[in-house]
Amino acid sequence: MKETILKKEVKVYRTEKMFDKTELNSGMSGNSFSKKHPYFQIETIFTDEQSFVENFANSLCNVFLDYRMVVIEKDADKISIKLFQGYKARRAGVVWFKKSKNCDFISVNLKTGNVYNGCIQNYHLKKKVIKKISCNTFISQVVENFQIKLKNSLTPNPDFYLQPLEDFINLIDVRNDFKLSLGQRLLKFHLDKKGVKYPNNFYLFNEYTFGKEYRKILKKNDNKLIDSVMELLKIKGNKLKKTLHQTTQKINLNNYLTVKSLFGEDWLNQDENIIYLLINSQNSIMSADLYNTYFYLNATKKEKRNAFDLLKDSLINFSTDVYSLSDHFRFWVELKRYGDTEIVWKSDGKNEKFFREEHLDWADKLEHYKRGHYERIYPDIFNETIKTIEYEGVKYFPVVLMNSTDYNNESAMQSNCVKGYIGRCSSLIISLRKGNEDSEDRLTVEYSVSKLPDVKWVVIKRIQTRARYNSEPSSEWNQPLHSLDCMMNEIALSPKFEPHKLIKICSNGVQMESDSHFDEKGYLKWSYTPIDQYGFDPYFI
Repeated sequence: MKETILKKEVKVYRTEKMFDKTELNSGMSGNSFSKKHPYFQIETIFTDEQSFVENFANSLCNVFLDYRMVVIEKDADKISIKLFQGYKARRAGVVWFKKSKNCDFISVNLKTGNVYNGCIQNYHLKKKVIKKISCNTFISQVVENFQIKLKNSLTPNPDFYLQPLEDFINLIDVRNDFKLSLGQRLLKFHLDKKGVKYPNNFYLFNEYTFGKEYRKILKKNDNKLIDSVMELLKIKGNKLKKTLHQTTQKINLNNYLTVKSLFGEDWLNQDENIIYLLINSQNSIMSADLYNTYFYLNATKKEKRNAFDLLKDSLINFSTDVYSLSDHFRFWVELKRYGDTEIVWKSDGKNEKFFREEHLDWADKLEHYKRGHYERIYPDIFNETIKTIEYEGVKYFPVVLMNSTDYNNESAMQSNCVKGYIGRCSSLIISLRKGNEDSEDRLTVEYSVSKLPDVKWVVIKRIQTRARYNSEPSSEWNQPLHSLDCMMNEIALSPKFEPHKLIKICSNGVQMESDSHFDEKGYLKWSYTPIDQYGFDPYFI
């Protein structure tokens, strides 16, 4: 028999009573239109329930009811928390109502440990109802997302929106292990019911512990969580396993996999400290898998040792940022593919100045091979939105780099390799200059343009911000950068936004043009692919 354990609700009423007549030439503004009653003017506004009920059918009133309700129910071995949201509204002069009824839920089977979550949208409609349900998808932060919905839907009072969720988890996790968050307690309950053998930091592995393949491997490994994750990712090593047990931060195994593909697992597993730094790094070492394979197969042992030492220095001393390091790998591969046999990786982290010189030298050589003059064409919304920023009496000038000359000058001024980004479709470079438009006191800012899958809106995200010599900017730039981020977000959300175009004039006088478009994964690509291939396919090995 179903039992209601908790029920809380919030209702908001609004009743707008209209005058029964209005002088059309009075010059006063109204708020409602219909064929039967073309013009209404508000006389009084009520926010109580009684006025709403009394005027429910009054055609001279706008009536609106917004409701939110959270319910905890128990039915045999199943316990659920549900959030109901909806509204009912009618405009003056009409007899029909607009309605909305939605339900979000988390349901737990106390016997099996399965956790279901999902939603039912427009459940008052038979044909247009939308139902979504997932089982044991802890990667989606089930409890945390439900808590956000409660907070946004109920009331700013934390006792009101937090208490139902705490009561719900307490009914499931009777041990009340309050050292863990609510979501972690639910995950621990699930793992215990499934007989999974997990470490103290079990909640850090949600990204990998789902799907049929994982469940198959978990059964094979006697329900040992970390052993199963390692087999799933095809990684091994006692030092790695020990580190995975001990880390308390977000686990970045993609870094480990990238470095493994560059140098091999034997080198990597010799140093427990490097494993720990890689896995706990908040920055990602970005390098395409095929580039990594090419480096691994073609670099000499000495080059690999230098590159590995440079990587260790970057992780330990932060002398070289991971973005520059990722570019360094890319430069080496592309120059080798052009047939430049003189390129040798010599920098090893012992001399920061030497690395910068090698980095810029490679960028110059790569630019020589690419040749041609590039011209980017951005939509008008950029000129309309990007304006001078003023903060504490100082003006900052955002300058969008538009062509090869802009990129080359910025690279020379900042001693960085930004000139190599001119043909990178998803990259948008802005030079933020302090004091005047020609100031040498500046930051080179890279934004990435992408589109979230299955939705309409575009995302323009800042991914690199560098002062001269690729150094980190000081805190004085924080507010101007925030203002610039807001401008870019405004551009991304504008209906006037459209992807940029590229014109390339080759050294032989041939001119190529290309639009850009978002592919099925949301990445921005050139529509005319050969415009930035430079005579070879960078993805072919």
